Amino acid sequence: MTTVQAAPRPVALRLRGLSCHFGGVHAVAGVDLEVAGGERRAILGPNGAGKTTLFNLISGEVFPTAGQIEVFGQVITWVPSRKRIRLGLTRTYQTSRLFRMLSVLENIYLAVLGAEGGHMRPVRLRQDREYRTRAREVADRVGLADRLDAAAGSLSHGEQRQLEVALGLAGRPKILMLDEPAAGLSPAERGSLTGLLLSLDPAVTLLVVEHDMDVALRVAESVTVMHEGRIVAEGSPADIRANQRVHDLYLGQPHSPSGEGRVGA
Repeated sequence: MTTVQAAPRPVALRLRGLSCHFGGVHAVAGVDLEVAGGERRAILGPNGAGKTTLFNLISGEVFPTAGQIEVFGQVITWVPSRKRIRLGLTRTYQTSRLFRMLSVLENIYLAVLGAEGGHMRPVRLRQDREYRTRAREVADRVGLADRLDAAAGSLSHGEQRQLEVALGLAGRPKILMLDEPAAGLSPAERGSLTGLLLSLDPAVTLLVVEHDMDVALRVAESVTVMHEGRIVAEGSPADIRANQRVHDLYLGQPHSPSGEGRVGA
């Protein structure tokens, strides 16, 4: 019987020798990385490892000192961040960027409008109705369909994190980057967030920077670990849980063969 092998997934994101220096500080130093289309990749590392700077480079918030960034084979190293959104690359941030006085629907609508290259105007057009319909669909996907009229500032912290994921999804991304989406969440809220991330369209490539190892390793199919701006380990969640150097970086102590004190325990 002939075994039919699945076609290899295209490379969604490729980084080649990517570096970013701030004065004498090498925030990111010669990073090479490939992420396949539809892959779930976690970027882990202790504070100061360079994870958020790497996200800023990929999204165009910061330009590199050296190296190259490709999205689905297109070089975007010097492309402005607003144009990267139109290429299908969206992200969230560690700190909230919600319009707290506006409703959930209005926040998502503005994200849709921005992703489509639109701008606020005094007269409503046909597209506005389509954009609001899209906003309602996105709200439903992240579990906020019953909170459309609530002001973003009135939401619980967990609901605000859901809304931030919705803003990332509003642009119909091919690559969605989430920067510490579980920060500050309760155990129950982290469970809900994990379920939300696991339910995302499998065609969307997902990159997650996260300090919560349990969330990251449950969501990811592959993991990259950074330290002092460099990649120090890569592999499956099981590989990373068993990696001695990762244990040393996170826990500051030798790995216990019995599993006591293991990463993500």
